[in-house]
Formats: sequence, C-alpha cells, structure tokens
Amino acid sequence: VPDVNQYAPFIESVFKSVDTKSAGKPFDKQKSQHNQNIPFTISDRGGLEENPLLNTFVDLLLLPSSRFTVSELFDHLEVPAVMATFKLSQGDINLIKQWIEQSQIKWAKDAKHKTKWQLPEIDLNTWVYGLKRMVLGVSLGEQGLWNNILAYQKIEGLNQAILGKLLNYFSFISELEQIL
Repeated sequence: VPDVNQYAPFIESVFKSVDTKSAGKPFDKQKSQHNQNIPFTISDRGGLEENPLLNTFVDLLLLPSSRFTVSELFDHLEVPAVMATFKLSQGDINLIKQWIEQSQIKWAKDAKHKTKWQLPEIDLNTWVYGLKRMVLGVSLGEQGLWNNILAYQKIEGLNQAILGKLLNYFSFISELEQIL
C-alpha cells in the first residue's frame, strides 16, 4: 500500500481552493473571477504528518535519547508556534543558523552528554561550547580568548537580543530533557 503522506502535498495543491483576490501576480490575472472549489479530504494520514506541532511535541518527549543535533533542535524551533513562543522571526532563525555554523556547533549538549555515546568528554562542537563562544564574543569585545575558549565576535548591537532568545530556547530544551 503506498504511503499517502508522500502524495498529500500534491493532492492539496491540485484541489485546494485558490484565492483569486490576490493581486500582483501574472498568473492570478489569467484566472476566472469564479472561485471554484472541489471539496476533498485525504484519508489514511497520520496525525503527526498533518500537524507539525503534534510532531514537535512527540519529538520533545524523546529528548532524553536525543543527540541534540543542530537539525533536531532547528526542526523544533522552526515550527511557527515555537517561533512565536520565543518571539523569533524567520530572519532571526536564518541569522542563528549562520552563527551556529560559524561557531562550529554540531551536536550534544555538552562534554558529559557526549559520553552517552562512548565518546571522550570534550566540549568541542557542543551546544554549550558554541553558546559560550557567542556570549564571550558579546562580553569580551576585541579580546578573543578566555580560558582557552575562542570568542565568536560576529554578534553585535541589536542582534544580542536574538542571542538571548536562542539562549532561552536552549535553556528550555535542556531543562525539559532533565525533567523527562
């Protein structure tokens, strides 16, 4: 039996009602003035595929076994309801992704978290290490090294508020993992 979830976006794009009032698009000008709608439903879809918030909730319940990869945490953060909770825009998310890539955050909360996978207890490439680099960059200014941690110095001005939101999100995720 084929997986209906793979085809659902295509089905929706064909049968979903089109708003003919949107202006400024050449294709819209060619449409008729009648808004034609074919009622449809897609059965046999799982609730997780239909509702990203439900999917995020289930993923958050699995945090104790999570490797805390960058992609995992962004999958949660990019859900519109989560973005709204932490008052982040898509532009903020894009900037945070850039910071994380340049700070070399890859996975794991901290050095101790890496030991769950029989790896050495080294902080490099963890969330805590990368976030420390970001905070040091804001705190130290021009001085780049403190306690053998190289500061990430590309967060300036009003972007410091975005860093604060990222720290709030990471703190929430970390506390939730400990509670579960």
